[in-house]
Amino acid sequence: MTTVNRIREAVKPRRGPGRPPERTPAKEQEIIRTCVRAALLGGQMPSDGALAEKVGLGERTVRDIRLGAGLNRWQIAAWIRERETLQRKEPEEVVLCTMPCAGVWLLIPLIVRSALSSAVRGLHWTVGTRIEAWQLVLTIVLWAVLGFRRFFHLDDFRHAADVGMALFTGGVRLLADSTVWRLVHTLPQESVEAFYQETAAEAVPLNAPHGEEWISMDEHVVGFFTKLKPHPLKKTRVPTRGRSYPAIRLYAPFHLWAGRFVGLVVTKATRALSQVLPTLIAEVRRLRKLAGHPQPEQVDVLLDRGAYKGTLFEQLMADPDVRFIAMARATQKNVPQWEAVPDEAFVAYQPVGEQNPNLKIAETTTVISNCRYPLHTVLIRDDTPETKQRWRALFAKVSTEGMSPPHLTKYHLNMMSRESMRGQLDARHAG
Repeated sequence: MTTVNRIREAVKPRRGPGRPPERTPAKEQEIIRTCVRAALLGGQMPSDGALAEKVGLGERTVRDIRLGAGLNRWQIAAWIRERETLQRKEPEEVVLCTMPCAGVWLLIPLIVRSALSSAVRGLHWTVGTRIEAWQLVLTIVLWAVLGFRRFFHLDDFRHAADVGMALFTGGVRLLADSTVWRLVHTLPQESVEAFYQETAAEAVPLNAPHGEEWISMDEHVVGFFTKLKPHPLKKTRVPTRGRSYPAIRLYAPFHLWAGRFVGLVVTKATRALSQVLPTLIAEVRRLRKLAGHPQPEQVDVLLDRGAYKGTLFEQLMADPDVRFIAMARATQKNVPQWEAVPDEAFVAYQPVGEQNPNLKIAETTTVISNCRYPLHTVLIRDDTPETKQRWRALFAKVSTEGMSPPHLTKYHLNMMSRESMRGQLDARHAG
């Protein structure tokens, strides 16, 4: 017997692809572009009916697309009227940004008139980079003016800076510390030397009054914080750190009248001023010749106790174009000669700013080891009971007619006060 299943399965017929949608992203994009173009060029958007006929959609669909894109006719018309009104007005000053250290922009005229504009063209890198030499130089200038001592601190400065500081360096953002460090170490030596010679020669003053060309030989120890083994440099004590690091020593002649550095000599950190002074004098003369100084060979130097050496003083005394004022040391050979100066030769001495009323000054000569010339000495004696520093002496190679002993000590006090202020500044920076 045949059984027939009366439950029929519901079978749905397969549908075709159907009609494609009329509203497509391409049509929406065409409507928006047409409206914006007409508003900017003609000052008025086309009607929804004209747009619907152009793209093949309904008016209501076109209006929904236009309003969804924020193209309200009333708002567009108001914006066009405001734009036309602003165009008729006189242009106002545009403020790009605010800058807390806006004083650095006052350096721009000085930089433009200086030798930097031509010297920077000679700087180039040994690696490929999109950064120009101007941006690096101006970043270092900004870094130095604002008192930053290490490239490492540029990173903190970069994130806290505004657009004004970046625009000063010629970019829209400050360079990172790692970028500056990398570029500095990829400068070839001949490029750096050419840059130094052109800029250092411009720093030489040519209009200093006669007798005001005194130069102080300043020095600064720069430590290298590296973990390379073996150390590329010998260790020495870095004053700003109070510890020993691999370091170099920078000697920079400082012109007292002009108030600026007029050269630079880089040496090993273990070399004292007495070893480097002939090189410094030769460098000053070389830069003066490049600058066109009327008397390039005449050099007047102020020296601290680091230059105390008999052979050096003999060399300076033999050079007719060198004048010097140097701090003397109270050695076992010098003190008996100073003690032998009669009391009648001393007169009361009260320099400006000195509170000690027991100072007396006299002139004498001192014979030191390894120097065949007797050195003219300005001797200051402190008669305060139980004082630890009874003698202060200056060796001088100057004309006694042009400079009295108090006049000589004025340069010494000027140098000491400047070094004291520099030491305080270093302590604040390191603190």
